[in-house]
Amino acid sequence: MQYSFGVFLGFLSFLLTCAFLQKWIRIAGEHGLIGKDMNKYDHPEIPEAGGVAVVFSLTVVLSLLPLLGFDPSLVFSLALLVLLAGFLGFIDDVLGWKKGLPRSIRVPLSLLPALPLSVYLYLHGYSLFGLDPLFTSFLLVPIGVMGAANAVNILAGFNGLEAGLTSLLFLFLGIKAYLLGNHLVALLSFTVLASLLAFLLFNWYPARVFSEDTFTYAVGSLYAALVVVSNLIPFGIALFTLYFIDALLRMPVGFKTETFGKPTKDGKLLPRDKVPRNLPQLILNLLGPLSERALVLFILFLQTLIGITLLVIS
Repeated sequence: MQYSFGVFLGFLSFLLTCAFLQKWIRIAGEHGLIGKDMNKYDHPEIPEAGGVAVVFSLTVVLSLLPLLGFDPSLVFSLALLVLLAGFLGFIDDVLGWKKGLPRSIRVPLSLLPALPLSVYLYLHGYSLFGLDPLFTSFLLVPIGVMGAANAVNILAGFNGLEAGLTSLLFLFLGIKAYLLGNHLVALLSFTVLASLLAFLLFNWYPARVFSEDTFTYAVGSLYAALVVVSNLIPFGIALFTLYFIDALLRMPVGFKTETFGKPTKDGKLLPRDKVPRNLPQLILNLLGPLSERALVLFILFLQTLIGITLLVIS
C-alpha cells in the first residue's frame, strides 16, 4: 500500500513541478527575474528562481505523507525545513546575483531551516556518537544542513548540473534506504527525485530556466535532513564526495571563485584560471576544452560511479 501510494506521490510531484514551472517561466520573464547564461558565448537571458516549483510541489506532497501512517510531526518538520530553506534562497534570488545577502549573513541564516527538525529530534532523544541530544540536535544537525545547502549552492552554474547531481544523490539515498527497509526515507527520496527530474526537463542544456538559490538551499537542506533521519550519515557523507572535493579546491581563495567556464564561439568552455579553484575548472584543466553538456555529463558520470561503488561496498 505504501509504495503504491508512493508511486502516486511521485507522479503528483512530477506533474506539479512541470505545471508550476511552465507558469513560472512566463511570470519570471514578464517581471524581469532573469539572469545571463554565462557559459554561452552570447550570454542569453534566462528566467531565474525556477526552484520555487520544486519547493511548492515537495511541500504539497510532504503534506500528504501522514495519510500513509508516517509521523506527522516528522513529516511537517521536513516540510517546514523545505519552505524555510526555499524562502531564504528566494530572497537571495530576488535581490539578484552578486547583490544578494552577504555571505556573512546568508551562511548563518542557512542554519535556521533545520530548527523544526532539531526540535523534533531533541524531543525524541536523537543522539550521535553518544553525545547529548541537545548538542546533537541543535548544533550538529543545523551545521550539517547548512553545510549541505551551501555546498549544493556553490557547485552549480551549468545547465543541468545542480538538478542532475542532486537527482543522483536522492536516487542512491533512496535505493540504500529501500534496501534497509526505511520506507519513509525511500519514499521521500524517490518523490524528491521525481520533482527533480521534472525540473531537469526544463533545466537541461539549453536551459529554459535556472534553478538558483531557491532550489539549491531547499534541496541541499532536505538531503541533509533525510541523511540524518535515515541514520545513513556515513553513506550520505561519502555520497557527497564531489562536493567535498569542490570545497577543498575553493578553500585557498576563501570560496571567492567563479564556477563558470570561458565560452568560445564554437560552443566550448575553457578554464578561467591555470590553477583550478573548483571542480568544473579542475576537469576543464585536465581534459581540455569541453562543451557545457559534456562537462556536466562527465561530472554526473563521476557521481554515478561514486553512488554505485558505495552501494556495492556498504
